[in-house]
Amino acid sequence: MSQCCTPENRCLPWRIGAFVFHLGWAGLLWESFSPLCALVFLVLTLAGSIRRARFVDVGRFTAGVWRASPAAPPVIVGIAWVLHHDGRKKAGVEIVVGSVCMGVFALMPRSEWPSYKRRKAESEERREGRRL
Repeated sequence: MSQCCTPENRCLPWRIGAFVFHLGWAGLLWESFSPLCALVFLVLTLAGSIRRARFVDVGRFTAGVWRASPAAPPVIVGIAWVLHHDGRKKAGVEIVVGSVCMGVFALMPRSEWPSYKRRKAESEERREGRRL
């Protein structure tokens, strides 16, 4: 079996071709309409091709992209509030485009953040103490 046909990169030529095709359309939109139109097209195209959830944590906040549940009602475009686990306060905002959800939200309420940081620092100190 050649290097090109391994299971990991079996679809690589198709993915590169699709990326070049979408980049060409984005260039056409850039020239014909505006850079913002091209950027929105690329973001929606890339968001539509996700297969699994991706999240980035920044301190108390996280941003992510994930697929909507198959049991969820069909939505073309939607905006919703993300609530904390017990539903007491708003945590952030979620935007749904087709079957792709994008959101930015707080991992925990502001009042719980200092105690969480303190507990985390204490557990790290204990872990470092065990290593020595």
